Amino acid sequence: MVKIEIDDVYRKPGNLFHLEVASKGKVFKVPLDFSGNYNRSLMVYDKASGCRLACTNFGFNWEEIKLDSFMLKNFIAKQFGLCLRKKGYLTSKVGRKFGNSYVAYSESKEIPTQDRDIYKVFDGFEYRFVLISGIFYLCINPHLKIKILASIGELMQKGLPAERMESLRAVYSGSEGETCRCNIVSLENNKCCVRNLDSGNDEYIDSGIVYLIPRPEMVQNVLKVLGRRSNIIEIQRQYSFLKQREAAKGRFTKTLEIASDVAEQVFPLKFAGFEIQFVPKTISVRM
Repeated sequence: MVKIEIDDVYRKPGNLFHLEVASKGKVFKVPLDFSGNYNRSLMVYDKASGCRLACTNFGFNWEEIKLDSFMLKNFIAKQFGLCLRKKGYLTSKVGRKFGNSYVAYSESKEIPTQDRDIYKVFDGFEYRFVLISGIFYLCINPHLKIKILASIGELMQKGLPAERMESLRAVYSGSEGETCRCNIVSLENNKCCVRNLDSGNDEYIDSGIVYLIPRPEMVQNVLKVLGRRSNIIEIQRQYSFLKQREAAKGRFTKTLEIASDVAEQVFPLKFAGFEIQFVPKTISVRM
């Protein structure tokens, strides 16, 4: 177990953990017309330059470019996620106003529920990488991951009326395997009319590949209509520390547990000449 230090009582501890860059490798610009086989885990897309970057040239005569902090942050985020997946975690990207966040959870940390044919709940965490004055920080928050198991078609077979699902938000897999966001327009037999929120177009697809988004209130409403007894709102309150008298303390203690576990399993993070180390100390704000 990694012991994490906390500053004196005159400071308010936060959820930012310092990452130290122990060594740096090289970065190369991938030619736009390059289509050969390569290790995608060592490549990222750089929005500023509009091209792919690699931390190895794979033996080609590629142009070496100057590494900046934003490029390195992208490489760290990718390698960190890959390392978590190797350790058995499942990860997904979540859009945020101040940068991309990711949710990670392990199936070994499933929270027992009564209605596992409809949904599962996991004790996970949300993370993102923050760059402040040239210094990298790992931001960690406890996060309850809800995974919907029953498709729209399966929910109808279990007795959920089709009209109760109209206008609800859902997701489905596109033709290339991508996740598409949609609103349910109507349901008839095994077909579901959905409105793609990105294109605005209506599509008729198999109801067996459409799933409600995992909002606790929406899931609880489905459970109520189906006459199920489990209470996902209560589970959310319990694992979000809302039922504790000292919720902030409980949440911070949980954050330290997660950070300690991550530090043991992932760091030092090494790839292609780079080494990133976890500094076991929270960054605090003066009170």
